[in-house]
Amino acid sequence: MLVVLAALQSVPGEVREAARIDGADGLSTYRAVTWPHIRPSVQLAALLVAVWSIRRYDIIYLLTGGGPLGSTSTLVVKIRQTAFEGQELGFASAYGAVGLVLALMIAAVHYVVEQRRMKWMAR
Repeated sequence: MLVVLAALQSVPGEVREAARIDGADGLSTYRAVTWPHIRPSVQLAALLVAVWSIRRYDIIYLLTGGGPLGSTSTLVVKIRQTAFEGQELGFASAYGAVGLVLALMIAAVHYVVEQRRMKWMAR
């Protein structure tokens, strides 16, 4: 939220005022002025939250321990259970590699979307 707040505060007031003078209503001003200014910050924050959510362990394990029948189990909780409770370090390493690949895929999708947006904006 701090990133989004900082991005919102960085939007020039003169540009918003010019849009209002040109007759834009609140939604049009947001769509044409505010959103393009805060979009990179929101995308970066979304990317970081997505990657960090893959790594989330402490709260889930402390509150539910993976939950009844694994209903709240995540990849990181599964890695811990496999490595330390099941003593299967090879499988735990494989799960870790899968988590790394997932995080890289999320970052790659973000990169591709951003490159396409930049090409579209250059037209």
